[in-house]
Amino acid sequence: MVKYNSLFWSPCASCCIDKILEDIGNIDWVNTVLEEAKTITRYLYGQSWTLNMMRKFTGGKELIRPRISRYVTYFLSLRSIVIQEDNLKHMFSHTDWLSSMYSKHPEAQAIKSLIYLDRFWKYAHEAVSLAEPFVKILRIVDGDMPAMGYMYEGIERAKVSIKVYYKGVEEKYMSIWSIIDRRWNVHLNSSLHAAAAFLNPSTFYNPNFKIDLTVRNGFQEAMLKMAITDNDKMEITKECPVYIGAQGALGTQFAIMGRTINAPGDWWAGYGYEIPTLQRAAMRILSQPCSSHWCRWNWTTFESLHNKKRNKAELEKLNDLVFVHCNLWLQTIFQSRGGKSKPIIFDEIDVISEWPSELDPSTPLLDDSWLDSIPLDSTISP
Repeated sequence: MVKYNSLFWSPCASCCIDKILEDIGNIDWVNTVLEEAKTITRYLYGQSWTLNMMRKFTGGKELIRPRISRYVTYFLSLRSIVIQEDNLKHMFSHTDWLSSMYSKHPEAQAIKSLIYLDRFWKYAHEAVSLAEPFVKILRIVDGDMPAMGYMYEGIERAKVSIKVYYKGVEEKYMSIWSIIDRRWNVHLNSSLHAAAAFLNPSTFYNPNFKIDLTVRNGFQEAMLKMAITDNDKMEITKECPVYIGAQGALGTQFAIMGRTINAPGDWWAGYGYEIPTLQRAAMRILSQPCSSHWCRWNWTTFESLHNKKRNKAELEKLNDLVFVHCNLWLQTIFQSRGGKSKPIIFDEIDVISEWPSELDPSTPLLDDSWLDSIPLDSTISP
């Protein structure tokens, strides 16, 4: 970072949003309803007979999901239970259930009482409403699309959604907002994310999204860091008003339509040719992922570095090679899409659909066998 001062360091967005979900999950009443939901799923999935009956009444729909992350899994399971509320109540009142030997067990009777408990459903609906906006953001950042330009919008949408749910009652929504702000301000309120929001045309030109001073100042800070030469700084200074005012090619009918149809990086590639210096900066920023989620699936490569005793020079060289390996893998994914990305539309995100971690096992994994074939100078002392 000292040698290359135009580079940025940013925490993993996925980890930040996961922490927000964890903080919400640790609220007393939310924690209670999550534990009750786990009690329901443990019982239903504990016996093949009860599992088959549940699937019969839910039309084959499952209540639990393969492990994504701890709190995402909890909230998605709770959401599935909420969706199946009527079917679960029907199951526990059906003659097939009432006449079975399972219905007589104390545990089954306790589960039935919970299923018919109004307080459980009230809190379950509320918890799902609080968590779902953040699950949507995680769905975005854990995918393979560049999501840097959407973080500000995602957080803003989440806060508005919670405020609307509580009908503007400040004492209710502000306690959740404080959780969001605490995590956001520590982890992701950076000049890089601000610049990405500023340069995302679907956000910047959206009259419903306020480009506040934090975003504007963050954009300027990021540009000062990326513009290495005085000439670059001068060019960006000249070009910014063109973007802000949607002048020239940026104001054509195609460019206006493309703000929401094209991915932000592709939009800049197609319409930003009259302001090339700002175009290059925008494409660099908006083409970035903002999560280490994919690396976590392939953590064995990093672990392999430390399985053997290595001197400092070897370790530094291998660390660099692992990062190159990861970047090449991300480039392979990018090229498989023909170098194009799809725009992210929050209203169309389906949190129930398969997550990347649930896809078929052919999802590429980093192969760490190459580590042992790298020639290293073993004569260098630690």
